[in-house]
Amino acid sequence: MAVITHGSSFGKPTVRAVLLSGEVATATGSWTNVEGFTILVFETRGIDGASGGTTVQIRGSNATGAAPGATGGVQLGSDITACGMTTLATPIRYVKAMVTVYASGNTVGVRMFGRDNV
Repeated sequence: MAVITHGSSFGKPTVRAVLLSGEVATATGSWTNVEGFTILVFETRGIDGASGGTTVQIRGSNATGAAPGATGGVQLGSDITACGMTTLATPIRYVKAMVTVYASGNTVGVRMFGRDNV
């Protein structure tokens, strides 16, 4: 389950979540409800370019009921194969991170920050 905290920044509601932490194998992650947040930033850490081969995906869903199953939803953006930041400026209801391919020697984590920009 994602670790979620809510707060505010410049008078706007914010959300912070640890979507993946210390992953040393493929992982499906868990869905986080981010409905109402218009800007999301994902920080991917722990992918060692030297060992190569590890791939992270940010996935999303606008399901009207409960979040989709473990591998449901659609990929948002491209495969992530290096540490860095990814920005999503599309309103969406649920997001999660997945390690879809794992290469030995990596310890993968994904943190998210969201803010309502309206």
